[in-house]
This record gives sequence, structure tokens and C-alpha cells, in this order.
Amino acid sequence: ILTEVELFGSFLFEFPFYTIIRTLSRLLEFNILTLEKYNEYLNDIFLENPDNDLLLDLQWCSSDIKTSIGTILTYSEMVEINYDLFGKMLFSELKLFYFKNQMDIQTFALKVRSIWWLLPNSIGQKEPFHAMSYLDEPLSWGDEKQTRELYEKMFEFYEINDTN
Repeated sequence: ILTEVELFGSFLFEFPFYTIIRTLSRLLEFNILTLEKYNEYLNDIFLENPDNDLLLDLQWCSSDIKTSIGTILTYSEMVEINYDLFGKMLFSELKLFYFKNQMDIQTFALKVRSIWWLLPNSIGQKEPFHAMSYLDEPLSWGDEKQTRELYEKMFEFYEINDTN
């Protein structure tokens, strides 16, 4: 289980704020992100967008997790999230994390699957996101090499299929 928001890293403020808020709410809902860390991110995003009604509402209910999540989910259903941008950044960060940390493949697979579980069903069932749910299957028969090859191909999805 993820204990930090490692996937946001350096590109936190490159996302449209509603994409960030939606993802942070999912991390908060599954206790992967602490309320303190969520409020820290929320404050930073609010300072960048002080006239936004959603962010103002979230500031008012920031100590009430259920109300915050409900507000975010209601709002995000009305807003189109750019999943090509999200995918490019997510897979770019996953690739950097994968090669930089040299962690064992089972730990990495758990992190990727945890992220996949946080995606809305409408996007989690589309490639390349859906691949995040099954690329670790070769580990069940001990094939670490094939699993690594599959993840490395997943990282290249947006490089090969440039969506601009």
C-alpha cells in the first residue's frame, strides 16, 4: 500500500487542479494519504487558484473527510478530466520511479495496482490504464523477467502513441 503520494512528485502543479484534487480524494478515501498531507496539497492548490468555488468549498470542509470526498466526486462528475495528460504524466513518473528506485518487482507491482484501484472505472478499464491491473500476473508463476518487460512496454505507451 502506498504511504506517500509518490506518483505526483515533480509534476503536481502541471495538472489541472481538478485532476489533482480528484486523485488526492481517492488517496485520502483509501487512507493512503493523511488528512494533514491532503490539507497541505489543498492549501497549495488554493493559493494558486484563490477564486475557485470548489477549492473554497473544500477549504471550508477540510476537516471533514466524508464531506470533502463527496464534494470532490460530485464536482468531478461535471468536469472533463484530460486523461491523456494524466496518462502521460503518470506513466512518465512511474517510469522514473521504477528505474530510479530499483525496487523489487513485487513491491512495484503492488504500488501500480494500488494506483489502478484509485482510477475511476470509466478510465481504469481503458488501455493503457487497464494494463496496470494485470501486468503482474507473470509473477504468479515466478516470471519476473516477463513482468519487467511488460511494465517497460507500458511506460512507452504514450511515447509510441503520441496523443499530443
